[in-house]
Amino acid sequence: MAEPPARACPCFDAVMTADRRSRLRACHLYLVASVPEAADPSDPPAFWWTAVEASVRGGAGAVQLRAKQASTDQRCRLVALARQRLGPKVLLIINDDLRAARCDDADGLHLGREDAERLGQQYFEPDPGEELTWGALGLELFASTERRPEADGPAQPDLGTLLGGLGPAGCASPGSDSPADRRCMGLLVARGGLGPTKLLGTSTRDAGEIRRALSGLADHVGFGAMAVSGTKPDATLADPLELRSCGRRFAQLPVFPIGGVDSRTLGRVLDANLDRAAVGAALMDAEDPWALASELLRRLTHDRLRRADQDGAAGA
Repeated sequence: MAEPPARACPCFDAVMTADRRSRLRACHLYLVASVPEAADPSDPPAFWWTAVEASVRGGAGAVQLRAKQASTDQRCRLVALARQRLGPKVLLIINDDLRAARCDDADGLHLGREDAERLGQQYFEPDPGEELTWGALGLELFASTERRPEADGPAQPDLGTLLGGLGPAGCASPGSDSPADRRCMGLLVARGGLGPTKLLGTSTRDAGEIRRALSGLADHVGFGAMAVSGTKPDATLADPLELRSCGRRFAQLPVFPIGGVDSRTLGRVLDANLDRAAVGAALMDAEDPWALASELLRRLTHDRLRRADQDGAAGA
């Protein structure tokens, strides 16, 4: 399949000056771009850039830069280079490094479960450093955040109701030994460090974890894993019924099914009536990343709508 001239993907139809959350809500395909461990994380090899750039041309509107062996300085150089090569429209998300996500060229941060928990634990250490200040800022932002409804419609409870019983800040309290509470506090630390305008995402696999992500002031989540992947071969697989329920219940929150998503497993996303997905190795290792990204985007938008229409007709 020949790649046509470079074009703007549908994710980029949002006005250039629109805020990051509006641009994220307009995106359907989120690329997870892992830098090879043997490569210089601040300047990946040409084949890596070829896959990233082709995926963006094919429709990926957000790119998570995943460089697990890199230092913060290297990640800052990587995101600056990505901004130079990919332009101002694509959202650039840093994986698991709050300080790097504070760099000017980064649009936000993704925290996995363990990294969020570690960040939350640092808040309660005897000498927490900047984490104490950021955590306090996150708590202030939580206190001032308008309680948004979980989904469209007046019958839906507001966020404050949904978070009932999770404590005064919605999650951790000093001395908490709960990993879930520490993860939630880690998100609040991250939100305080990022400020109110940058994106914050985290990994989830059920409604309870999404509630705590909201309590930690995350504005989008990954939900998975959808299938076993090379990056996380031991990942716990998500319940497809839970995915469908969460997609309906948290309709205003961008939920990106993640983990082993490819052209074969995308059907599980569509069966859940969702129109977003995060894709990693399938695109990065594809012979033609542009063609695959274009196919995935088409299926996420047009096929999902067609299935929804069929479901509606069947229920009529």
